[in-house]
Amino acid sequence: MNQSKKVFISSLLTGSLVLTSIFSSNLLLENEKEVDAASADSAASTITGELPAKRTKFVKQFAMSDGSYTAATYSMLVHYKKSGWKEFDTTLVKSGKKKYKTKATDLSIKVSKKANKKSVVTMKREKISLSIALKSKKLKAA
Repeated sequence: MNQSKKVFISSLLTGSLVLTSIFSSNLLLENEKEVDAASADSAASTITGELPAKRTKFVKQFAMSDGSYTAATYSMLVHYKKSGWKEFDTTLVKSGKKKYKTKATDLSIKVSKKANKKSVVTMKREKISLSIALKSKKLKAA
């Protein structure tokens, strides 16, 4: 496989990862709203709070006002393990003058503000990183 095909495939995979992360955070919020709405329908009990100690990769558990528990199960990862189960937050925040990164994930994603930088997208997990850049002799600012 020649170099340009590898770059193209890597770009597609990175774009898919970034889009999936952004859309999955919206799905999580919608699912939590549905849980809240379902509990509001039953006047007998309401959610008093999440139980972070009961988190897993795919499950959030909530304490109910009547002493029972409710679990919300997701088809995608909603937590990652780092000193306990942390919630994914794929919101992009500024990281330096011209870069952005995800707020809280186990995979650090940095996106350059301009496409004419050496590295447009960099993903890093622990000591392993992958950077994607555009290659051209006459690269203009996008």
